[in-house]
Amino acid sequence: MLTVRFESTFPGIQPLTVDVEGVEDERIARAVALESLVKTRTTIAHRRLDNIEFVGADLSGGSFHGCAFPSAQFHGANLRNACFDECDFSGGAIRVDSDQQADAARPADFDSESDLTGARLMSCNCQGVRFSRACLEGAEFNGVNLRCADLSEVRAEGAKFYRCRTGASDWRDADMRWSLCEGLENVGHLLPQFAGNETERAALVQYQALFRQIGSAGVPNPDAAKALAIAAAERATTTQ
Repeated sequence: MLTVRFESTFPGIQPLTVDVEGVEDERIARAVALESLVKTRTTIAHRRLDNIEFVGADLSGGSFHGCAFPSAQFHGANLRNACFDECDFSGGAIRVDSDQQADAARPADFDSESDLTGARLMSCNCQGVRFSRACLEGAEFNGVNLRCADLSEVRAEGAKFYRCRTGASDWRDADMRWSLCEGLENVGHLLPQFAGNETERAALVQYQALFRQIGSAGVPNPDAAKALAIAAAERATTTQ
């Protein structure tokens, strides 16, 4: 049996310990322990979640508050409907090894197999994070720092972005169909980077306008809103 310890992000707080059987590799054992906590619907709060084999991990539906994910590689990870509140993915946390040598952490890294469908990121620090090609469909980013982040080729259809900072971020060929992206800092400068032709981008702008006028609660049929946005975009592009 291997006892896994998740240290607190605050000094003087006792570590969270989990016993794992049948696993010898520490990184894998830490992933198994974290998955077990998620399955019991335990809110994981103020923990430094480092040295974990996140590749292929199933953290779907998990709840994380004030956690740090230094140098995390979420390749192939299932994060569907997970909630991250005030978490740090930027690598700003510092890991100290057994020799007390401080190693600078790196921003988190996602890939094309990373699934954040329906995930919620609230007031998180994602500066420099690589989301490139990840699935963000229906995800919500609220008050997230996305500066210097790589969101190229993300699949973000139906995603929602509110009050997000985006300086020096990369959105080339991002699939933003029917997303609510007005909350992105300097969205007007980002729009030309999004995937799609001129009409599709114009439809996205019209879609934002509809929700700005009546709000998401006032749209009983999203498909009708999409149809209205497409019609308005086609009229706008044909009259130019």
